[in-house]
Amino acid sequence: MNYKKATTHLVIIFVLLLGYHLFLNITYSGYETAFNRWVVPVMALVMLYGSFFGFRGIKRMSISNAQSKGLLFASISTLFLGFGFLVWAYYAIFLDNDLPFPSFADYLWLLYTIFNIIAFFYFFKIFKSSINARKIITAIVFLLIVGYIVIQLVGVPMWGGEDGVGLNETFFNFFYSVSDLILIVMSIIILTVAGGKIFSGLFIYNLGLIVMVAADLVFAFRETAEVYWQGDISDVLFSIAGFLFSLGIIMFVRKLSTISDQSYIENNQ
Repeated sequence: MNYKKATTHLVIIFVLLLGYHLFLNITYSGYETAFNRWVVPVMALVMLYGSFFGFRGIKRMSISNAQSKGLLFASISTLFLGFGFLVWAYYAIFLDNDLPFPSFADYLWLLYTIFNIIAFFYFFKIFKSSINARKIITAIVFLLIVGYIVIQLVGVPMWGGEDGVGLNETFFNFFYSVSDLILIVMSIIILTVAGGKIFSGLFIYNLGLIVMVAADLVFAFRETAEVYWQGDISDVLFSIAGFLFSLGIIMFVRKLSTISDQSYIENNQ
């Protein structure tokens, strides 16, 4: 596979997406409509591009090792993330629902989270010899600090309130907050222990996860404060996160393919 060409295509699409995003924000009074019709679907396609590239790469490798399994579940996770944004766009464009919550998109994003956690489980297996108590404790301390901030800024108004919220909405608000904390801690542990040839892909993928968590928190806070508008900073962060997920997967596939090719040569000499 032509990794340089795939990376170039992804970067071009992402730059055009952000450029169009900025252009609409500055010049177009009907920005939210254009955002739903064009920006969100392209955001989704950027994510799907990376996931399909991951699936193509896995076909050329052995699925028996932790690296390939981690890549597989990361690709599945990104696939559900992209489909979720397509569903979000469908609600906005065809059903005239600009803020569908909870919706079918949230169930797809739930699957994104579950498969991402499974992917990190295999990432942990790759570097399990480097994970020690000190790094776990550091991550837990970070979890407590970030958790406190989330509860103060987002959790209390979203999980309850004077008027209360519905059961499904309460579940997803709680799930998103807790799962974000779990994923950010797993990401921090991986970033402190990862190394070797696959580090660059893992680093970019983890960076995408950190940006995604930041986007979730910014969106939740602004939506709770009733100042969210479609296309604001949280949506820019979602676009950046999707790009980083896909770029990380492409780089991961490239490094794993190199390792697989080298192993094949060594075993057949």
